[in-house]
Amino acid sequence: MSKEINFMRKDLLKPEEMEKAIQFLKPVFENDGMLFKEMIKNQQAMLESNRFTVIKDRKNKKVYRIMGNCIGPVLYVKEILELEE
Repeated sequence: MSKEINFMRKDLLKPEEMEKAIQFLKPVFENDGMLFKEMIKNQQAMLESNRFTVIKDRKNKKVYRIMGNCIGPVLYVKEILELEE
């Protein structure tokens, strides 16, 4: 199932940041979330309590902080941060 991706703070993000986020996140949840499940195993994605899911995009050096645990049809991206590894 393909997910709709919304940004909670569009006023703080550049259009190209949002587009890169969409391009990265959409495939993560296709095919019953197989890639997402693999990312959890590899600690590239992790749950922060029940409130947030954090997904690392190592290629673009970004961290996406998503509201909730990514179960529903819509992802709400709360923040896009720089990845520090």
